[in-house]
Amino acid sequence: MRNKKCLIIHGSVRKGNTYKVTQIVREYIKDKGKENIDIEEVFLGKMDFSFCVSCHQCLLVGEHRCPHYKVIKPLVKKIEEVDALILTSPVYSRQLSALVKCFIDHISYFFHRPQFFVKKAMVIATATAKGSKETTNYMAELLRNWGFNYVEKVPIFCHSLKYKPDFKEVKFIEKKAENFYKEIFSGKSYKPGFKRLVYFNTWRALISSNKTDKKADYKYWQETKMLDKPYNDNIPLGFFKKTFGEIIFRIFKRIINNK
Repeated sequence: MRNKKCLIIHGSVRKGNTYKVTQIVREYIKDKGKENIDIEEVFLGKMDFSFCVSCHQCLLVGEHRCPHYKVIKPLVKKIEEVDALILTSPVYSRQLSALVKCFIDHISYFFHRPQFFVKKAMVIATATAKGSKETTNYMAELLRNWGFNYVEKVPIFCHSLKYKPDFKEVKFIEKKAENFYKEIFSGKSYKPGFKRLVYFNTWRALISSNKTDKKADYKYWQETKMLDKPYNDNIPLGFFKKTFGEIIFRIFKRIINNK
């Protein structure tokens, strides 16, 4: 059996509070898994990419047309190849760091072309005031929209810029790490909720109503055969949710076609 692979994407320019929390998670997983899991860390602060210029080329033609493709693609490839992702961010002005937001903007085509349906994720955010829960909620939601099957949230309120978690806080972080570790090796695939089915089949209706060969979105949905199904084939649905997804698809397709 091959080792599982986990990628940590650090969204800070320094090794501060968020890094400390992430290392507790990392060390717990490594100790728990021994040789069963390989962990790689990437620091967005060390990557040389510019702001997204909103050229829409990734959506209209394909991600390879992004002006910053050569910088972004290697990191995307790493996400595609691992079993699990840990995405971290300090809270700036009650939201993501600019580094994480910049990276997300470059790969926003995943909102249109979700693909990580069997992968598990964890999101970590730390704040010395408010915002850690809101930030982890946002990161978890965007990963689910990209297709991620399971997302563990770790919002941490830090007492100061030189945060030292006490015993209770360490146990809380380790419990989250244990949940995440178990999910990586569980082999479980969770069925989407109704909100996720609405989101997926709304996009399915939008894409299927625009059958131009030049649209990267349509090509992707056609090649993956997701235009024909109420959800990705890797996640089996029961009869009721299949029916619900098909109803949502037909309703939205009719609305779109009548406009």
